Amino acid sequence: MGGPSCSANPEHLFDVATGKEILRYQGHDNIVVATAISPDGLYAATAGGDNQEIHLWKLATGKRVATLKGQGASLWAAGFAKDGRSVGWGKTWKEMSYLSKNPIEFQLALPQKAGTQKSGPHQAALALSPAPSPSKAKTFLRAQTRHGNWSLARRKGGKYGHYAHLDILQKGKTNATLTRGATDGYDHIAYSFSPDGQTILSGGRNGKLYSYDRKGNRLGQFVGHTGDIWAVGFSPDGRMVISGSHDQTLRLWNANSHELIVTLFHGADNEWAMWTPQGYYTASANGHGLVGWQINRGVDKAADHLSAAQMGKTLYSPEIINKALILASASKAIRQLGGTGDIVQKLLASGMPPKLAMDTPDNQTTGNRSVTLRAQIMPRSGGIGKTVWRVNGVTLASMDRAISDAERRKLFGMADDGSSGKTSLAAKAKQQARRKNQPKTLTRRFALAEGKNIFELRVFNKAGKIISKPVSTTIIYTPGLGQKKPKLHILSIGVNDYWQGSLKLNYAVPDATALADELVKGGKMLYRSVDVTKLLDKEVTVKNIGKTFVALSKKIAPDDVFVFFIAGHGVTHKGQYYFLPQDIVLKNMASLDKQAVSQDQWQAWFGMIPARKSVLLLDTCESGSMTGAATFQMASVRGGTVAQVAAIDRLSRATGRTTISATSRKAPALEGYRGHGVFTYSLLEALALGDTSRDQLIDLSELSRYVGLRVPEISEKEFKFRQVPTVSSQGDFTLMSVVPDSLKGELEGEDGIISRKTSHIVILPAKVFSGPGAGADALKTLGLGTGVTLLRQENGWMLVARKGRRIGYINKSKVVPFGGQ
Repeated sequence: MGGPSCSANPEHLFDVATGKEILRYQGHDNIVVATAISPDGLYAATAGGDNQEIHLWKLATGKRVATLKGQGASLWAAGFAKDGRSVGWGKTWKEMSYLSKNPIEFQLALPQKAGTQKSGPHQAALALSPAPSPSKAKTFLRAQTRHGNWSLARRKGGKYGHYAHLDILQKGKTNATLTRGATDGYDHIAYSFSPDGQTILSGGRNGKLYSYDRKGNRLGQFVGHTGDIWAVGFSPDGRMVISGSHDQTLRLWNANSHELIVTLFHGADNEWAMWTPQGYYTASANGHGLVGWQINRGVDKAADHLSAAQMGKTLYSPEIINKALILASASKAIRQLGGTGDIVQKLLASGMPPKLAMDTPDNQTTGNRSVTLRAQIMPRSGGIGKTVWRVNGVTLASMDRAISDAERRKLFGMADDGSSGKTSLAAKAKQQARRKNQPKTLTRRFALAEGKNIFELRVFNKAGKIISKPVSTTIIYTPGLGQKKPKLHILSIGVNDYWQGSLKLNYAVPDATALADELVKGGKMLYRSVDVTKLLDKEVTVKNIGKTFVALSKKIAPDDVFVFFIAGHGVTHKGQYYFLPQDIVLKNMASLDKQAVSQDQWQAWFGMIPARKSVLLLDTCESGSMTGAATFQMASVRGGTVAQVAAIDRLSRATGRTTISATSRKAPALEGYRGHGVFTYSLLEALALGDTSRDQLIDLSELSRYVGLRVPEISEKEFKFRQVPTVSSQGDFTLMSVVPDSLKGELEGEDGIISRKTSHIVILPAKVFSGPGAGADALKTLGLGTGVTLLRQENGWMLVARKGRRIGYINKSKVVPFGGQ
């Protein structure tokens, strides 16, 4: 039997025959809401407490044997930043008060209307911001119990002894009283005035949240929470309401219409998911499985569960979430962006995806270079569609359409029905139905990379709408001594001279050429060899790109590294990223489906490349906007919006490969900076100056971090707005050696484009010379403690800069690395 709320002994065990208490289970920290006893009478399972944990314990002793708990926790604090640009919440309970007493510990920046802020660090989905400092957290707008000469005060009353009454006071005198009972939440737990003082918000138990006017009239109900509401507040402009609950969610509502806009779940591992009531969602990198749907199959059958990730191809929509937060309405955002309110029902109607079982034993160790994997596919109501294999997170093989009956027979080794033509149509139908519902065997051969190879298989339903839960196996490849260094393979694509004149660019080809050349320089010392393929201008057709991928797939090994760079025009259509080949003729959006390279096509091509380590560098994305019914107006820019960023993120997740893109929320990807696009120029610069670890190597993390800082810096300085690249990381690895002479003339200039970050500190007075040697002209002397930036080293001499300007050469013995580098 569960105890009352906040009970120190919430679970009691009684003898049925005598009614005497046998023991008390004291494991839960708050009310127990569910109890079950095992059929053998040995164990009890109890659920509840502040964080809704399930405890399994022995009935005889009261000793806990297992704890089942999720990632969530009750939200005791919620509010808006004073400028309305972020929301905050807290999970720590400190005081028996729900009116702004418990701390704000986390925050998330909200999207803003165009023109209301500069572009900031850009994500395809919303991202958690750094935790606010204690002093800033105190400035968040929380529950406001006073407004002018009006105030709110609760008092006990009613049948149940709760704080059932909330008095609305004017100059200390009761103007109206709000009373709750068993049907509307018992208590007034958290309550607040709106910014204009005209509306009162009150949250109670069991998820009951209402708004009232100052006369005590109920204006409406906010429906969605399923647990007690601990914190409420209004946005500074009064458009939105925020609430935090015992159900472990933070919710944002339209204050006037009472519409639920979005729900946020934030896990203990800092992963999170945010979704609309209709089912569209966005999430952190590993948060796609935090929300889902339970599909009941009746009282005698176990329920099915589908996570949002399994339907993410359709439901993952950062665009809709952003628009919903800007409009303060999910329904309006969905209409504007072409979604549908019954999307989940439509997806479920396509049928359940198959169930999978991996036949290949797990954790094998082999000295063979390749392995054949075997899996069982059990069809369910949705049939069998596209199969997707991933190795160490990288998509390596897939079929990009539903499997026909003939293909299924060939792929899964199914026998023909053996019909002689005399079998009745009814008998044939029975045979086909029986065969359709039987498990199918799938085999696939893969080359192995040295070390651990984690293979994962997923299969879509036939409609391609819902993907199965994964099955996996691990194969460890130990090739023995004499393993050769890997090769570096570079595919660099650039298009200036588009057949359609309005699409022509100036710097895409120089970008593709220069970056490939610099990668060759940086790869020579690190790799056994460097293989470069360039496709420029008229070579960049769909047919030719496809042939190139086929050729590369035959010579790239799993241990090799693959770098893909593309510069040209890109467009986002139906949430997918499309690249415009050189020979495209754009008339309308239908031209993209027929002539451009779609995300699905990219996924298929990249799936042919066996390299486990790869990076995609995209200096493309939205090149302009579609105006009118059939005309593209293209400018000499390459850039992106929220939709484009989301499309790039989808591409990165679909291929399992780290993607660094020139996209920006509202700014174009600029061309024309020192003969390159700003994004590509920053990549080239990073090859020389991005080595923050000072190990003379450039890692993907160093490359992306440098470009992420440099692109906004250049674009804001030179073009008066911030372009911010997008990084969708799927892992880190060493890409190449530092290229000290990349953009040599530029980096040694006097225009402030050199990194200003201090790399070394002068420990002895150091003369600065015009060249690497004491025989060169002496220019100045640096005093003790002077910070400098290393540009390159030559025979014991260092070319250094200070405050972004090259100053000359100093003796290496005069300095030490700064900050332990």
